[in-house]
Amino acid sequence: MRQIALPLDWSAGSGTELIVTPANEGAAGLIENHSYWPQGGVILSGPPRSGKSLMAAHFEVSHSGTAIDDADQWEDEALFHAWNAAKGAGKPLLLTARTPPGEWGTALPDLRSRLAAMQLTQLAEPDDAMLEGLLRLHLARAGTGATDETLSYIVKRIDRSYAATERFVREANARALEQGGPVGMKLARNLFEHQDELDI
Repeated sequence: MRQIALPLDWSAGSGTELIVTPANEGAAGLIENHSYWPQGGVILSGPPRSGKSLMAAHFEVSHSGTAIDDADQWEDEALFHAWNAAKGAGKPLLLTARTPPGEWGTALPDLRSRLAAMQLTQLAEPDDAMLEGLLRLHLARAGTGATDETLSYIVKRIDRSYAATERFVREANARALEQGGPVGMKLARNLFEHQDELDI
């Protein structure tokens, strides 16, 4: 597969951005190169809030493909017919799920064989670059912000998960707005001192 250059903020076609770092650049590159997919389909798995739905939306808008979000939650028959419909229309197919297909409990043999033939790509938990980018992006959208020093402090201490990052931003942003300023070092330290009771 050929390599492509990816910008830091990758538009998903809806005014939102997907931050691309080593944690997800393999999956992002694969989606941009769907003509190389075996069997014309890819399964993208990853933890909650990791950008799977943004990638699916981008894929449908930019590449005229068929994307099925949360495919692991579909009934076997419905997913099987959706798979056949995409193939019948000659469209590349992207399935997203939290877990690899071997963990879906698929009972329909024909669907199991089709899923087994598709390429699987998995999103990792966020690396430092992803955490900093997410913190910066979410705080800016919320109307606050943080200095580089504060962001570095947070990245070193925050739980390595997309969901935890969003929880931290919600709490930090609410307190920053109450205080009428950005998320500073004092506020960040206070949050980590009470992180157990705040569930961040």
